[in-house]
Amino acid sequence: TAAQNDDAVAPLAEAEEAVPAGKVIFEDSKNYNSMGNGAYPGYSNSFTVPKGGANASASLTVDDWGTLEITGSGGSLKISLTSAEEAAGPLGGHKTWSDSDSQFLAEGTYTVSVTHQNISMSNPNTNASICSFSISVVAVGYTPPQPDSSSSSSSSAPPPPPVPGDSSSSSSPVNGSSSS
Repeated sequence: TAAQNDDAVAPLAEAEEAVPAGKVIFEDSKNYNSMGNGAYPGYSNSFTVPKGGANASASLTVDDWGTLEITGSGGSLKISLTSAEEAAGPLGGHKTWSDSDSQFLAEGTYTVSVTHQNISMSNPNTNASICSFSISVVAVGYTPPQPDSSSSSSSSAPPPPPVPGDSSSSSSPVNGSSSS
C-alpha cells in the first residue's frame, strides 16, 4: 500500500489538469487613432498563468507618451514610451513611436495596464492622438506528475522470510543440519 511505500506518490488532493503548450491564456489588442487633444482613456485587465508558466509578448505604439505594464507574483513586463526614455520635441510631445518586449511569466495572477498621454496643441486639428497595443500570453505547457508505474506497492518492503524445508529459497542449512 502507499502508506508502506516511502516512494509512493501521494494522491493529489485535487486533480491537476495538464496545460498544453501553445494554449493562449490571454490576448487583447486595441487601436485608438484620433485627431485632437484627447487621449486614449486607458486600459486595465487581469489574467492567471497556470502551472508551467507562459511567455508574454506585447507591443505599444503611441503619439505622444504611454506605458504598457504586466505585473504579477511571477514576473513582469514593461514598455515605457515616456519623456524619461526620450526627450520631448519642441512642442512638448513626441512623434509616433513603438516598442515591444517579451518575458516569461511564472504561475500566478497578473494585471495589465496601459496609459496614454497626448499633449494639447493650440490647433487640435493637427494633433495626432495614437495609442495602439497588443498583448499575447501563451502557455509553455505543464503535465502533472504521474505515479511511477514501474514500482510496485511492495518494492520497499523486506523480502519474505525463507520457508523451512524449501531448498530453493535458501542454500543455508535448516535446523543446523545439512542435507546430502
